[in-house]
Amino acid sequence: MPDLKIVPIIDGNVKKRAELEFVLNADGTFAEGPAFITGIDRVAQDIVKILLTLLGSNFLAPEYGTSIDGLIHARKLSQVSERLNLEVQDGLGYLVNFTLDEDPSERVEDLISLEATDEVDTIRMDLKIQTGGGQTASISI
Repeated sequence: MPDLKIVPIIDGNVKKRAELEFVLNADGTFAEGPAFITGIDRVAQDIVKILLTLLGSNFLAPEYGTSIDGLIHARKLSQVSERLNLEVQDGLGYLVNFTLDEDPSERVEDLISLEATDEVDTIRMDLKIQTGGGQTASISI
């Protein structure tokens, strides 16, 4: 099972994904030109990026990121659940402020739910978010 699974849910139904194949040139560029991620997929990518980026590691934006990485390995959920919730809220709050001028379909509007469960040696988080355009997505980390 992959470490990251993004499952878009549109109008309450899981949207199936097609396999995407990008042909690379010898120099590593895409044969079809640059690939852009838009809409709910971009929102999900932004959320995963901010949650998994260590807070303070970007010297141009020291408030970007969270300290979730230090919370989830070899700990029990009961020990870190409150801090985990605060870190997610802070990360999403930063994204909301950072993307105010973006297209509403590419902006986090609401955190619908956040559930965390203990796994064998880590913690699994399941987030459900809604964009300003009304689309929802479930993200498992």
